[in-house]
Amino acid sequence: RDTNFGIQRPLVPVVAISWYEANAYCQWLHSHWDACQEARQNPDLQAGMLRLPTEREWEEAAGGIQPEGRYVWDAPGKVTTDLNEVMRRANVSESGLERTTPVHKYPWGQSTLGVWDMAGNVSEWQANIWSYDDMDCVVRGGSWFDDWDCARAAVRVGFVPGIFDGTIGFRVVCFAI
Repeated sequence: RDTNFGIQRPLVPVVAISWYEANAYCQWLHSHWDACQEARQNPDLQAGMLRLPTEREWEEAAGGIQPEGRYVWDAPGKVTTDLNEVMRRANVSESGLERTTPVHKYPWGQSTLGVWDMAGNVSEWQANIWSYDDMDCVVRGGSWFDDWDCARAAVRVGFVPGIFDGTIGFRVVCFAI
């Protein structure tokens, strides 16, 4: 019922969802794919697997993490250093919006591979854990609450998988058959 999040704003990413819930949604979506709007909009797409991305897959969609400090929209060898340019391309704390925005709001923020909203707006759960010594799950991309430095492609943070946080959401990866 929060007017900044949830059903009150249907065109923005879902937040305050745990890693477990994000995975459960992926399983549900796979089981109900044929009845979903996405399936009707993509009649030639047969979903073989739907799940959270691994960090490696996320990094590839982001166009890589090198050079150090690059953002997902940066051309090879380039690094954005101007805060105003970042705010033109991503919903970060310096933008002052203090909530999520529709994915289509920042067309200049697409990754070099054309993937939308990978920097700022919502930090995204990844399929993998932080490390073998730490069972936290990884989030990538930075959020509307994070400083612009946290929206860089190489930034990764670990969270307890059961946490509900208004800055963390998820992205679904679809493997076609």
